[in-house]
Parts: sequence; C-alpha cells; structure tokens
Amino acid sequence: MYYFLWYKLYGIKFISFYALNPLSFVFYAYFWWKDVEKESSYEGYHESVPHISLRIGVMLFIVSEVMFFFSFFWAFFHFGLAPAAEINIWPPRGIQAFDFTCLPLINTLLLILSGSAITYAHHAILTNPVPRKVILMIILCVIVCSLLFTCLQAQEYFESPYEFSDSNFGSIFFLATGFHGIHVILGALLIIYNMLRFASRNNFSNEHHFGLETAIWYWHFVDIVWLFLFAFVYCWGC
Repeated sequence: MYYFLWYKLYGIKFISFYALNPLSFVFYAYFWWKDVEKESSYEGYHESVPHISLRIGVMLFIVSEVMFFFSFFWAFFHFGLAPAAEINIWPPRGIQAFDFTCLPLINTLLLILSGSAITYAHHAILTNPVPRKVILMIILCVIVCSLLFTCLQAQEYFESPYEFSDSNFGSIFFLATGFHGIHVILGALLIIYNMLRFASRNNFSNEHHFGLETAIWYWHFVDIVWLFLFAFVYCWGC
C-alpha cells in the first residue's frame, strides 16, 4: 500500500514537472522577447554596439547548435562506417529503415519551401516590393509548413518499425531527428512571435527587423540540418 501511494505521488510529480516545464519556457521566453523588443523599438537602447553584440551572440548560439548536431553525425558515421563485429552491417540486422521517398521526402520539400518563403519575405521587407498583407501570408505559410512537418514526423514515429532501444541505429535516429523536431517547434515559435509583432504594430522596417532576421537565421539552420539528416540518415543510412 505504501509503495502504491509513493508511486502515485511520484507519478503525479513527474507528470506535473514535464507538463509545466514547456509552459514555463514559453512564459519566460515571451517576457524576455517582450523586454528586448521594448528596449530596441521604444527605448532606443540597441544602437550600433549592442546591435553588434546581439548579432555575435546569436551567431555563437547557432554555432553551438551546429556542434550539438555534429556529435550526432559523428556517432552515426562512427557506427555506420565501422560497425561492431557482432553487428557487421549497417543498419543492423532486424532494422528496417524508412523509405526516404515517402514521408522524409515530403518533409524535406516542406522545409525547402518554408526556407524559400521566409527568404522571400525577408527580401520583401528589405526592398518593400509587396504589401504588408502579402508578407504576412508568406510568413503564415512558413508556420503551416512547420506544423505539417511536425505532424508528419509524429506520424513517422508512430509507424516506425523500430524503437529507441533497438541498437545504435535506433538511438541515434530518434535522438537526431527528435532534437531536430524540437528545433523546428522552437523556430516556429520565433517566427510566430515576429509575425504577431509585424501584424499588430508594424514596427519592422528595412533597417529595423533584427528579431525577424535572427528567426530567419535560425530557420535556415534548421533547414540545413534536416538536409544533412535526410541525405545521410535516411538516404545513405538505409
């Protein structure tokens, strides 16, 4: 009885922690971005030197993310090019790799489309060739592509013929693609926030749109990482 009560209480705490953790992240991120927007747009604190430091900070953050995914690719090629003697082949026996011409290819096209669209939206803000409503529709298409990508990746996980615990291939696959999916969600949140800023206050100009620009940088990083995942994990790894 005591063990049952302890298990129930521990389970409630565990579920509560992982349910509140994403909410707290969104809460703190929103107010942090709101303060940054206030400092730059209304108080004029982000002039030349702070602006340069913010750019360098975002670049270093993206470089750290590149090294994060580099570790996954290192592990994948380590086991793929020199599999253990008991495995001998890659993927290991019993692992039926995904057909890269189905859902992975669709997700690749979605991210390429979204990357092209967000680049055009950025160019439109710089040169003002199209109305603001058109730019908002383009950014909205990027968000829809990110949602479709997330849904298709979830479907891929549900239909997966192997699990996380099925050899090194399964572990690396779910770690690499799963963390990439989290980055897609984070990039979509950044783009949504900047779209709301652009739609409600229209305080973006061809010289003042650093928030959207950093979101575009991050989204291109997400696109490029997926292209490597598609080429090596899905195509070469099968």
